[in-house]
Amino acid sequence: MKKRNRKIQSIKNEREKQENTKHQKRKRETGKYKASKNEKER
Repeated sequence: MKKRNRKIQSIKNEREKQENTKHQKRKRETGKYKASKNEKER
């Protein structure tokens, strides 16, 4: 049972990591977008 739980936990952790990387990528993209927008305003 313990081994099975660990496996489930590791799968959950992997999913969380993937979600986190998705959010980070989005943040970076929005940052780039904001920067380019500011350049245009100048």
